[in-house]
Amino acid sequence: MTQTGECEATIAGRRVEISNYNWTNEDRGMSPSGAAGSEYLVVARFYSTGALRESFIAYKTNIQSDASSMRAVFWTATFDAPIAVASATPVVQAAAGSAPPAQAVPAAVAAAPAPACVPKSDPNLPTLDAVLDTALVQMLVSNAAPPIPHGFEVISLRFNDTGGVAGISVSQSDFPDATQRQLTTLVASNLKQHDAKAPSAFQLRVESQSSGMRYAVQSTGSCAP
Repeated sequence: MTQTGECEATIAGRRVEISNYNWTNEDRGMSPSGAAGSEYLVVARFYSTGALRESFIAYKTNIQSDASSMRAVFWTATFDAPIAVASATPVVQAAAGSAPPAQAVPAAVAAAPAPACVPKSDPNLPTLDAVLDTALVQMLVSNAAPPIPHGFEVISLRFNDTGGVAGISVSQSDFPDATQRQLTTLVASNLKQHDAKAPSAFQLRVESQSSGMRYAVQSTGSCAP
């Protein structure tokens, strides 16, 4: 195994070290296994802080481009469980192109009841094309297994001063939990670089309909009557 890169970032208020590795699987002579070839592993190590112990999230893939594009899954993590009820240090692995298990997006996918009002319009909100690569999401959704059922979810997005994703959570949804995790990961992996002139926090409404996916960028501010 060879380490090919390393960087540090801050995710969900925690210092995290992200490392890239790769290696080559080789078959024995005259014994093809079907697993030969290059493998790529990306590991996010969240250092212990306060009452939160050290944690890891990792994913492995045999597609080199996924080693970069799938890193957005790390920004879907939140840490809000007290140490008294926390389980042992989690190690989460998600195969590229598939929905991660529940630990990969721990508290982010808990859906809240729908609000009694609609967020006010905000002229400073970015356009949809500036937020998300909708064509790529549509392609991934079309090939998703299991398929995305009809329904909706509202994803709250927060960005840091450098334009990186600081937090992703689902505030409303009528999807089952597994679909929320699946769709949130697809969206998180295809967000575009945040425009510094746009608000640092806003919401993205995603709807799955017979005609395809529909999206709307909306404010997280106060609600209109």
